[in-house]
Amino acid sequence: MIFQNRLQNRIGERLGNLSQLLGRRELVASTRLGGGLSLINGVSYYDFSTNDYLGLLDDPVAVAMPGGLGASGSRLLSGTSPEVLRFESEFSDWVGTPRSLLFNSGYHANIGVISSVVGPGDWVIADRLVHASIWDGIRLSGAQWRRYAHNDMGSLETLLSGVADTEGAVLVVTESVFSMDGDLAPLPDIVALCRRYGASVMVDESHSLGVLGPEGRGLVAAHGLQNDVDIWMAGLGKAWSGVGAMVAGSEDLVELLISTSRSFMFSTALPLIAVNWAHAVLDGMHSFDAQRARLNRMVDLLGGESHIIPVMVGAVGDAISVSDQFKAAGIWAPVIKPPTVPKNSARLRLSLSAALPDVAIDRVLSLRKDGVG
Repeated sequence: MIFQNRLQNRIGERLGNLSQLLGRRELVASTRLGGGLSLINGVSYYDFSTNDYLGLLDDPVAVAMPGGLGASGSRLLSGTSPEVLRFESEFSDWVGTPRSLLFNSGYHANIGVISSVVGPGDWVIADRLVHASIWDGIRLSGAQWRRYAHNDMGSLETLLSGVADTEGAVLVVTESVFSMDGDLAPLPDIVALCRRYGASVMVDESHSLGVLGPEGRGLVAAHGLQNDVDIWMAGLGKAWSGVGAMVAGSEDLVELLISTSRSFMFSTALPLIAVNWAHAVLDGMHSFDAQRARLNRMVDLLGGESHIIPVMVGAVGDAISVSDQFKAAGIWAPVIKPPTVPKNSARLRLSLSAALPDVAIDRVLSLRKDGVG
């Protein structure tokens, strides 16, 4: 279809306009040398770009920390450390996309991406249960939007057919593993519908990264859909046990985000100690098969669809009572209540970890056998 690449065309047009208006921004490599000096793209300068007002970046305690204490400025003003650029390059190679960009959190990523790639005249169609940060990004974008019933392809197709004649871009957004229900999105079906109706696809893989797919690359990779998803995003605060988030996609997508994503442009860069940890996890991802296998065994024992297993209760008071019974058995499983989940669907959320011993799983199984929850 002619409008199959409508979103990509829009991104290319916006980049061209930014270049004409001298508004396109570029990242430069920067390394702190000490004494007020920084190495910028291989040249030494006295650095007047940071917010390091007290000079603490040169403090001996900060210098002794792996990677240093902090960045003290945005990446666009104070530059980007070579370590960050290497991490982004290797991460995009790992997930199978041309480019990736590091954000400070999953919330930063979702609001920054969606509000940059769509706007008035465009449409966003999102699964009803996607994360709050996605809804906030949609509202900030000014695009028109609709919700489709959770994982309901008939509902999605009805909405897609209703906007098929629009002149604007159409973006479908889903999570791969839903954070409060633990079920998986039918990604092949979503991609097929988007192909049929000329829509683009964004997938939030925050809860599948590191766990699902080859070497933990996520559900998109598990289905071999790397070339069919326009915008790939995942937070690094789940299986990665760190901070930050990655957005991956085309060269043009990342270039547009660098120049227009407000949550990227106006945030101080992450400290290198966090980036170095993320890079270390990336380097080790191929060696975590044993942990993933253990996690899968737990999922099978508890009868879940993924490593997030909801214990559905309903009323908040009843859910608190169930949580108390879990606590009495030595199991910490706090109540998830509205507005995090829909009204009358309060629950306990069992978030599994390969670090949990067998005795912990046995206790949960015993509680369920006794009718708790």
